[in-house]
Amino acid sequence: MRRRGSRLRLVAIPQNGLISEWKLEETTGTTAYDSKGINNGTASVDLSNLTEPGVVGNKFNFLNQKGVVVTANASLEVSDGTTNKSFSISFWQKVTEAFSVHWTMGYSNGSSIIWWWYAYQNIWRFVVYNSDGSSLVVQFPTGGVASVQSGVGDEKHITLVFNPNEVAGQHIKGYVNGEENPNSNTGTLNILKKDPLAKFTFGADPRYNSLNSSKVALDEIKYYVGKALTQEEAIAIYNAEK
Repeated sequence: MRRRGSRLRLVAIPQNGLISEWKLEETTGTTAYDSKGINNGTASVDLSNLTEPGVVGNKFNFLNQKGVVVTANASLEVSDGTTNKSFSISFWQKVTEAFSVHWTMGYSNGSSIIWWWYAYQNIWRFVVYNSDGSSLVVQFPTGGVASVQSGVGDEKHITLVFNPNEVAGQHIKGYVNGEENPNSNTGTLNILKKDPLAKFTFGADPRYNSLNSSKVALDEIKYYVGKALTQEEAIAIYNAEK
């Protein structure tokens, strides 16, 4: 709910472009259901080992090699090979154990990454890869309102956005509890990678032997394609779920 002058405005959680939503409410089995589409995920362990109370209902608390892999599907693609698509990811995150590397989520074919969200040496990064192997990177501050903690901390609502129509330095953005990350992205945008075998993963990605640590808990993951969420929309999701 936002106040504009003397008027009070209600902002709904956006539904256009919402391809998949994993609420992470499951308590048994190995399937993390997509409540919006067909992109169910398969966990590497029984979900009874991951489930605990979350911000909204349950959440999954990942540790080390525990993760969820979503089968490759064209609906998740962020490029057709000639044109880039806007995309956004919204989720709740809590670091559950201090560690120097946190693989948290990404989109890859197991050997080539298209985008990912991770922490390395206590710095959180959102990285998007061009087809030529170059990348766009935005780092998140370790202090201030838009910080993302690498050590054990509170639940944080994260919104990651890629918008090919933005000006240079602003193609990838992030919001933490609705606050915009003040850092600009580095790198030059070209055509993003297209790979029909790419899969979306969250928690640890068991396909990467050297990048399989994830000491985080996740909740309410929303994946938009063809939609670059605005700050107002990031705030709306945060306020609706907190």
